Amino acid sequence: MQIAFEAGPDAPFLDHDLLRWKYFEPGPEWDGARSYVLRQDGKLVAHGCVWPVRIMFEGRLQSGVCLLDWVASKIPRGSGIQLVRKLDSLADFTLSIGGSEATRHIMPRIGFERVWEQRIYARVLRPFRQFRTRPGSKTPREIARLLRNTAYWLAPKAIANTWSAREVEAIENRLLADSQSSAGPASIHQQAFIRYIRRCPAAHVRTYELLRKAKPSGYLVLSRVNGQSRIAELRIDSRDETDRKAALATAVKAALDTPEACELVAIASGSVSCGALEANGFRLRDRRPVFLQDPKKLIQVQGAPWDLTMLDDDSAFLNIPEHPYLT
Repeated sequence: MQIAFEAGPDAPFLDHDLLRWKYFEPGPEWDGARSYVLRQDGKLVAHGCVWPVRIMFEGRLQSGVCLLDWVASKIPRGSGIQLVRKLDSLADFTLSIGGSEATRHIMPRIGFERVWEQRIYARVLRPFRQFRTRPGSKTPREIARLLRNTAYWLAPKAIANTWSAREVEAIENRLLADSQSSAGPASIHQQAFIRYIRRCPAAHVRTYELLRKAKPSGYLVLSRVNGQSRIAELRIDSRDETDRKAALATAVKAALDTPEACELVAIASGSVSCGALEANGFRLRDRRPVFLQDPKKLIQVQGAPWDLTMLDDDSAFLNIPEHPYLT
């Protein structure tokens, strides 16, 4: 991975504690290791990680994997594809989210279908601290960015109304199961998986119950990597747009409780619409395709959004120190 990503040996994604947790520690609803390699004549030529994903759609629960850390040597040609075909046999379906331009180009050629597009939004929380902690010299361009981000920060925001957040050590399975408001395929996690995420050595993870009129009506998982906080998962038991806006406003307030947080990032998906994010001062920063290989045709859907979150790949804890912010 160091060679493939042209990274130094101290790159955060190569941290031994992180890789041990990510590949081998029990917890994410999967038997056995999650790291696989392909060798030729004793030489390692390809690697891939299977990240378990459970999808609820039309009352049926399907188990599959998301492909992470997929890298391969240029010689022999096709080693990466050979490994992917092996990993495909480990589960009923395989997802691939985002990836490099080369990955996005090759996925349709090896049997993956593009089924959805995630939109990545970011909201400025503390523009001056963000300016101070951004790597590099304070050039006129960076000063202009500070002025722009201050304007973003001052933009009108939604209000939480009757919603509030209560930090908890664990989210009840009942709440995890009941807070599935998407009409399309939606990932679902159990309490043991959330506990596993909380142990991630690469991020500070906090969990909350979301209350509407003091009644538990959803949950929130916030992760923070350096100065960037992320809505790793937010689910509520309502599809009402007003409730979504208020729940997001509550998430913003929870993120602001951490003084180090300069920016808050979220994925627009089935349970968190683009409109609700924009009403809370979030701005579109990126788009990521979602690819699916589903040979058994278990998830057949046309047009409905795929409600996937940062917990369905490594988005909740990925650390790129050279580019710590999206705004």
